[in-house]
Amino acid sequence: RQNAAVIDRPLRDFVEALAARTPAPGGGAAAGIAAAMGVALLLMAVRFSRGKKATAARDGELAATEATLDALRLRAEPLAAAD
Repeated sequence: RQNAAVIDRPLRDFVEALAARTPAPGGGAAAGIAAAMGVALLLMAVRFSRGKKATAARDGELAATEATLDALRLRAEPLAAAD
């Protein structure tokens, strides 16, 4: 399981691998995962905001933000493997 892509590993396995006395995964992998998770949380907030009466006037802006964040998420995920 050591060779599985970082993003595809169970979280418990990833955390245990970070704690092991091995050079990888290391800080770069953790940073890549953290970036992907942070962007995913922003995406969740945007997606909850879309389609509501209170944000209807800004739906186009929210849709553009959603697309940008989704692209960033897809770019951040492989960064963990690049460590």
